[in-house]
Amino acid sequence: MRFQQAIALAVLLLSGCAVQESSTYQQKSISERVDAWDNLAREYIRLEQYENAKRPLKQALEIDPKSANTLMLMAFVFQRQGENVIAEEYYRKALDGAPNDAMIHNNYGIFLMFDQRYAEACDHFSLAAQDSLYNQRTQALENLASCYSRSGQADQAEQSYLQVLRLNPNSANAIIEMGSIEFERQAYGKAYQYFERYSELVRLNQADYTAKSLYLGVLLSRKNNDSGRSATFALLLKNMYPESVEYQRYKETR
Repeated sequence: MRFQQAIALAVLLLSGCAVQESSTYQQKSISERVDAWDNLAREYIRLEQYENAKRPLKQALEIDPKSANTLMLMAFVFQRQGENVIAEEYYRKALDGAPNDAMIHNNYGIFLMFDQRYAEACDHFSLAAQDSLYNQRTQALENLASCYSRSGQADQAEQSYLQVLRLNPNSANAIIEMGSIEFERQAYGKAYQYFERYSELVRLNQADYTAKSLYLGVLLSRKNNDSGRSATFALLLKNMYPESVEYQRYKETR
């Protein structure tokens, strides 16, 4: 009900059907009117009503055809609907209007990652992460590290995860990724320290065990000859992530 009331209020504000509302609407700046339509679209997107989201976005683009945020939102809508060609057109238009916008670079990078275009994705994540005032900079760095990892650039991935931890020492994803990296290079002591840091976040309800973290727990417990703890992590892995790649690996090595 609250959302429907919000929709009704937004429509009343923006439609200009009555003289009073029209006057109020016309007094608003172009950016305020665009933001109002964008915010309405975001509510539809939050509810996964992507077709409905297109209507306010179209209204925003009629006001300002070069609105970078609106173009980015439209790109995301088409991306969620699986129309990637159209989505990419909108991402490119958004960047044409705001070539230094970190959020657009980050979101476009995610789009490219899904398309397995890792070299391009890494470039966009890098541009987003270079913006020291971007409020999602840590996430952009994590995305960059993941991109480097998937494209086989292990050293760059490690450096990016370490930078994440300098900015946010409690980044659960970066902690467990660094634990896995140290385990792979057989630095088991360092790997165990990272894993314990991650486990402490779980105990504090600041993170949840993932398939990757549980599998690392199994491997480290085996190295420490702790069969009881290994069995515990293995059971959690089986119950929580039975279809995961990590559980399949566990079954092959038990």
